[in-house]
Amino acid sequence: MEYKIIEIEKQENKGHKEIEIPISEKLMKEFKKIGIKEKGYVFINPKTNKPYTTISKCFLEACKRAE
Repeated sequence: MEYKIIEIEKQENKGHKEIEIPISEKLMKEFKKIGIKEKGYVFINPKTNKPYTTISKCFLEACKRAE
């Protein structure tokens, strides 16, 4: 968060490459609103308290909730 970059480790993606995604000011504000931590997963399953295994399902759910 300090460097405004999301890092995806190589073992966490299909291409097995380290990926860095810049965080926009708008996204940074949203992260701060919902209390995103400095490190760790962004999307946590509230039922299991573990990270989702696929981003597409939780992303679609977030889109529905955000309308």
